Amino acid sequence: MYTIKTKKDNLVSTISYHANYKNATRKNHKFTNCLGHGNDLAYYNGNLYVAPCDFYVEVINTKTWSHSRLYSERYVSAIAHYGGNKFIICGGSGKDSVNYNYTIVEIQGNRLVPMSSWIVNNPKAAKGFRISQAMTYYKKNKKLYLILSKTDYKSNIILRSSIGSSTPDYCFTSKTSNKKYELEGIDFNKDGKKIIGSNVAGGDFTFIS
Repeated sequence: MYTIKTKKDNLVSTISYHANYKNATRKNHKFTNCLGHGNDLAYYNGNLYVAPCDFYVEVINTKTWSHSRLYSERYVSAIAHYGGNKFIICGGSGKDSVNYNYTIVEIQGNRLVPMSSWIVNNPKAAKGFRISQAMTYYKKNKKLYLILSKTDYKSNIILRSSIGSSTPDYCFTSKTSNKKYELEGIDFNKDGKKIIGSNVAGGDFTFIS
């Protein structure tokens, strides 16, 4: 498992490699002034693709830990690998735009070229959840999973939808806490269980569901 944690000033990020995602033991790699907010990670073919909440994606080689940049026409707040050199990004045309805007992009040189886009409508259950945290594309069922949080960071939802569909087909709501309870990462293990990273008052945790 790979995780990312960024300081509040967004100037320093640490990417950690966990040989066993059920164990806190990890190796840390620090990056300065390149990963932005470091909001989400996608893994493909030995590289990590970091969504910085900006108009680029930073690519980290997991063998050398060197990095390079792919420029995007669309704002990137979350990213998921789609297939081959194609990814799905979530974001809009600027930092204050509404979430749920999806674009399939293809790597061409140092650019992420848009191939197709669609907007997922905000269901009633998702009212008030507008901070996009992370997403993943689960290839076995061909579904997108997007985590959204309320602005108080005390409750979260996970929306599941199909490629190109404007309506989510499932919505999971986390328990609401009086303290910080922020879900920030999502993926699946080989058994099809969701692995969810969190930032919770009192410590960081990984949930398996």
